Order: sequence, then structure tokens, then C-alpha cells
Amino acid sequence: DERVEMAFRCGRDSTLFTSKRIIYIDVKGWSGKKVEYLTVLWKSIRAFSIETAGGMFDRDAELVLWTNIKAMKCIEQDLRKGKADIIAIERYISNMVLGVETVDADGQAVSMAGHVDSGPSNLFEWAGDDARQIDADKADRQFHSSPPILQNCEHVEMAFKGRRDMMLFTTKRLIVVDMKGWSGKKVKYLSVPWATVQAFGVRSAGSMMDNDSEMMIWTDIMNNPEVGDDPATPGMSYFEQDFRKDKVDLMAIHRYLSAKCLGTEAEDATPPPAITPEVIQSGPPNGVESLLSWLGQDATQIDPEELDRQLHGDSRMLRVDEKVVMAFKVGRDTTCFTTKRALFIDVQGWTGSKVEYKSIPYKALRAFSVESAGSWDRDSEVKLYPKTYWMPVVVQDLRKGKADIIAIQNFLSQKLFGDNNIAGADQGVGVAVGAAGSVGVDGFLSWLGGDARAVDAAEVDRQLHSAPCILMADEKAESAFKVGRDMLVLTTKRVLRIDVQGWTGNKVEYKSVPLKHCSAFHVQSPGMLDFDAESGIYTDVPGWSCCGTDLRKGGVDIFAFEAAVAAKILQKST
Repeated sequence: DERVEMAFRCGRDSTLFTSKRIIYIDVKGWSGKKVEYLTVLWKSIRAFSIETAGGMFDRDAELVLWTNIKAMKCIEQDLRKGKADIIAIERYISNMVLGVETVDADGQAVSMAGHVDSGPSNLFEWAGDDARQIDADKADRQFHSSPPILQNCEHVEMAFKGRRDMMLFTTKRLIVVDMKGWSGKKVKYLSVPWATVQAFGVRSAGSMMDNDSEMMIWTDIMNNPEVGDDPATPGMSYFEQDFRKDKVDLMAIHRYLSAKCLGTEAEDATPPPAITPEVIQSGPPNGVESLLSWLGQDATQIDPEELDRQLHGDSRMLRVDEKVVMAFKVGRDTTCFTTKRALFIDVQGWTGSKVEYKSIPYKALRAFSVESAGSWDRDSEVKLYPKTYWMPVVVQDLRKGKADIIAIQNFLSQKLFGDNNIAGADQGVGVAVGAAGSVGVDGFLSWLGGDARAVDAAEVDRQLHSAPCILMADEKAESAFKVGRDMLVLTTKRVLRIDVQGWTGNKVEYKSVPLKHCSAFHVQSPGMLDFDAESGIYTDVPGWSCCGTDLRKGGVDIFAFEAAVAAKILQKST
């Protein structure tokens, strides 16, 4: 049932596009008897670009594919000018990667309809190359005809233009049109499907002299630094777009990205829904200012209901069906966990007028940890591990006594493991640590402090369901291994690493990774003069690729450990 639909040849090598995969045929050696056949599935493609040939002395067009394959992050293919229809190739790849399903765009949702673009206002704006918003209807007509890079079932919803380059938000992807060379004949069309975007943010302009606002995009594409690239560059893992602050509605862009990135699972091939008119219509001019005025108070604790009202007010930061569940404030910055994302509001600069709003959808999270404060440490800590290679971990400090880290842990567990058995997980939980909770944690630490190396899983299960209540109601600890004061627990839903830190042992980190993100493991026996065996569980989490632990020689049966890990990982893969 597989057929070749496009084929290309370069020298002795060939590239085939079939209905199921891409096949690269590499003929090697002078005799040509050694041949490599490389297959890449269409579902492995995370982004792609085409680049047309330039002027008279530029003979080659170029095709680039970015994959989720670590050993083959980027695939490049040169195409001879005049011998391959590069636009037809782009449309074919679009169909295979984006699908051919129609996503209806609401005509009222197109911003700047009928707007006449007057270009840069002055020389400084032209030199800065900051993008301004333009008529999306006009861009839609242009890129359906000359050149016809859009699918018939695809529509432009928002469009922006700098000096020569353009950025398009379509119903299926983000497209960057990069004009190269003085003649402008060499053009690169970069396509990033919305499913590839894992996190996003917007940053408002600062003081009167700051004319730029920015948009930030984090993807799940692995960065591929060049040899000698110091410092490392993000490549396709992260990119920014500068906007002229008086030529775009930054909050409309934020609402648009929220609708695209929070609406569907990243792994789901179904295109995101069309955006409703309310998402990108202009908000009141003082919406952001009123929010910042409210955030500027000195309180270290925020009522989630009040913040929910503020974020649904004039600024309209949140979606209509989104609710703030937990909220915390440290200095001028605010962290809130909603029903759809973790939202970080970072007030920058001495005036506080420059503000960054960073969103991490829960569907992008691969792991998380919470860490209690120590005896001499005022701050507890939350770490989020999204599937973003340029932002592998996001760390947030929370004031000791002002945030219940166990409640945060339980809330994140519910969001990652997809169960609603935690009472009140979406109805809000308290942010003050109760006395009973403190006693329970102390009792658990006292129990951890023993010298036992083999741990009864039933006892661990009882402890982690009561003091502290780490595990979910329907979750069970099935295996537990203890080394010193630390512990590795295998449950029915996750790998849980409990790391007791500091000489007092009051600082404890509870680190969780879902079993579905664990893909490999190893054990290594000790040598003659080596007292510790070693073990490791490998994950697809960019910021926590291996969960390793030493196993005391004679204290833990490494083959029992191997069998326990194998049972969990092999079970989740079937």
C-alpha cells in the first residue's frame, strides 16, 4: 500500500518521497556496491524549510527537514535550479506533515483587514527591522497565488512585516519568509507547525526610549550547534520576533498563541481549532497598566480568585475557559498555575514598565520537582521540565511558609498524569503550610534517616500517601530502593526521586518523571575494589535525561532492581 510520489537524484544518490516515509539512497565507494537505505517517517518531521535559488551564479535551491531523531536532528538536501519545482515540494511536504484536513478560519478573526501598509515610519524603524502588523487577508491571497506555498485548506489569520521579511500565523503553522541577498530572489520559507511549539511568551516595551516589544517561541526541536559555536546558539529550539510597539497589539498576539498552543495536545496530529474573533481583537489601551498596578503591591501571597479576575479583566491574558488555581508572588514577579498552563509574569527594569509573560502549557511538561526549604534557607523551589531544548528547566523560588509545596506537587501530578482523584485539584488549594503537614514531613524525614538499604514498598506507599501526601489516590508504590538518605521509588505512574539535602536533612527535593517518558535503563555491577553498583533510567526529558543512582554493594540486588525497572518501562510501552 506504499507508493513513490516524488523522486530526486543527485549524482549517484537518490531521495524518494513515498506515501509513508522519506527514503535516502546513498551509493558509496568507487564500485557503487555499498549502498545505504535510510528511512525517515513523516511523523518524525517537526519543521521544514525551502530556499529558492538566488541570482545567476546561485544554481541550487535547498530543502531542510528538522526531525525528533537525536542522531539526525537536521537533514539538508540541495536541489538543482530549474530541475525541481521547489514550491511543489513545499506543498507536498506541507500535506504530509500538516495533514490535509480543513481548519475553517473565521473571517472576523483576521486582524488589520483592509489596512493599508505604509511601511516603516522613519529611517530608525527601517534600520531596526522591527515587524509591524499588516493585512492578513492580503497576505493570504498573496501566498495562495504568488508563490502558492499555502495549502488550499489553510488560511492566514495574522501577518507581520519588517523591512523585507514577513511572519505569518496560519490556521496550521507559523511561517517565516526570509528575503536574502540584495536582489531578494533568494527566499527562505520556514514552516513550524503549531504542534511543535511547546512554550511561548511576549515581552512588552520598556521605557520611553524602548520602542521594541518581543515574542518568544520555544519548540521541541533539538538545537544543532555548529562546530566551534561559542556561545551555543539555539537554532530552531528557540527564536524571537521583534515588533514595533505602536504597530502591533501585543496582548492580541498573546491571546492568539494561547488559543493555538493550549487548545490541542502537542502530539496530536489534528490541527488546532480556528481562532474566535474575541481572541485577537484589540483590548483596552490601559488593560496591561491596570494589571501591573495591581501586581505592584508588596504582598507575598496572592488570592487566586483575585488574580483570576485581573487576568480575565481588561488585559484578557487568560482564555475564557481558563481559571487560576494557585498564585504566588516573589518581589515584583508573579507565578500562577492555571487549569491550562504555568504562567510567569516577570517585571523587568527599574521602572517596571517592561514585562515578560511566559506560558508553559501542561501538555509540554515532561517532569517536575518540588524542594522544601532548609533550616537556614528561606525559599522553597519548584522546577518544571518542559520539552524545550533551549529552556530545559524553569526554576521558581517560593517564600518559605508562604507556599504549600506538597499541594503544588499534587496539583502538577494531576496535570501530568491526567487523573482527577486529588480532591480540589482544579478548585484551588491553600497556600499556607499547616502544622499537621509539617509534622508529617518531619516524621517522614525521620523514617528516611534510618540505615536500611532495602525498603518495603508497602511501607513506602503508606508513607507517601499520608506524610507527606506525595502520591495520587489511585497511585501505588511498587518498588523502592534506598541509598543513604535518598530514595528511588517506582510507582504505577512515575519514577520518583527523593533527594535529602544538607546536614540537617530538612531540605528535600521530590522529583517526578512520568513512566511514559522513560525509554531506556541500565544497571552495572560493582568491581572488586568498587563498593557501589550503578543504575540509570533514561528519559526523553531535555533537562533530566538520566535518573541515576548508586546501589550499595551487597545491599541491593541489582538484578531485582533491573527486573523492577524493566517491568515498569516494558509495561508502559505495550
